[in-house]
Amino acid sequence: MLAILLRYPIMYGIDGPYYLHQMRHLLAEGMLKYPDPPLTYYMLAPFYSFFPDKNIGLKVAVAFYGGLTSLILFTAFRRFCDLSGLTASLTFALSPFTLRLAEDFIKNYVSLIFLSTFIYILLNVRDRKRAAIYSSIIAIASALSHVLTFGVLALFSLLILFLSLIRRSDDLVVRYASASAAITSMMILMISLFIFPQITGYDSFKLLSFLNQPFVR
Repeated sequence: MLAILLRYPIMYGIDGPYYLHQMRHLLAEGMLKYPDPPLTYYMLAPFYSFFPDKNIGLKVAVAFYGGLTSLILFTAFRRFCDLSGLTASLTFALSPFTLRLAEDFIKNYVSLIFLSTFIYILLNVRDRKRAAIYSSIIAIASALSHVLTFGVLALFSLLILFLSLIRRSDDLVVRYASASAAITSMMILMISLFIFPQITGYDSFKLLSFLNQPFVR
């Protein structure tokens, strides 16, 4: 991934310079220049600060979090067998869709680490209380990182909870984890829509427009 990102010295795509501008303002003023979910920028900040070339710093950060996400997916699906873990990891790392995100839509790409961690919790954490707590934290982190990741995690957790209930699954860990993530996501959505929209950088309204878009000609 890093070799791909370092092919050229500049940031890629339309959004590339936007991240540089946001990071520069965050470190200089202590806040983002434009409203945005803040967590991803704080995750990028150590790399941006460490490297003299800020373009390289952001690219190393993207490669680092991409590699970590691949590792989490490998560990999650290794529960079934090593081949399953390797397949999940390589599918993420080599998918043209995730490569596209890594080159331009950095927030989207980095925030996928939270979705992969939620999958890890569902498959590997066996304590119900810990699974519920971890899932709630992941839901909060996804809301503070990117609206689409937050939306996908909310819908995914609702789907898993629904399937668990209608199938009357005996796996209470999955039920607790999915319920915790779903409830936390709904609470965050309501708070960000009606009380404190700043917590998601006003992106919750964007999420509703994304959900409505397929039904609008």
